[in-house]
Amino acid sequence: LLLVCVFMFSSCQGIKTEKNDSGKITVAASFYPVYIFTLNLLDGIEQIQVECMAEQNIGCLHDYTLTSADVKLLNDSTVLVINGAGMEGFVEDVFSNAESLKIIDSSENIKLLCDEGHDHEEEEHNHTHGHEENSHIWLSVENAKIQVQNIKNGLLESFPQYSEKISDNYNSYIERRRNLDLWN
Repeated sequence: LLLVCVFMFSSCQGIKTEKNDSGKITVAASFYPVYIFTLNLLDGIEQIQVECMAEQNIGCLHDYTLTSADVKLLNDSTVLVINGAGMEGFVEDVFSNAESLKIIDSSENIKLLCDEGHDHEEEEHNHTHGHEENSHIWLSVENAKIQVQNIKNGLLESFPQYSEKISDNYNSYIERRRNLDLWN
């Protein structure tokens, strides 16, 4: 499957701006949290359709397997928004061969937390866990704000013709999130 994906993407050249069957430009998001961020930033831009690669009920992508529908979505997309921080490791080889697919990594400039190592000395658990970076960055309100800003910056670069609407949507979304924070 990986070889098929690489072949499909290697045949594409340049940055795609063609429209899908519905006449819209497709922006894909790797999974639900970044999909929601992206959807809010592109709200009201009728020429762009946002699609989520993973189903809504997938909490994170650690055990996710790329499907043929995912390959088609990625091939039809102009932009892919990812969580980053190693979350989408299942398609990193595909990313490196997808020259025409713009990748927006929402984890840029986010300091990752490390899960502290710990020892288990119980009979059934006699092993040590090392330090691992935690890629669940959207769970932090502050990190989520940075992710939204990173996605906004990537969308502005990819779609300068919609810069005013994307910027307005960003300001509105951040204000709504701020109001939710105050409500708590």
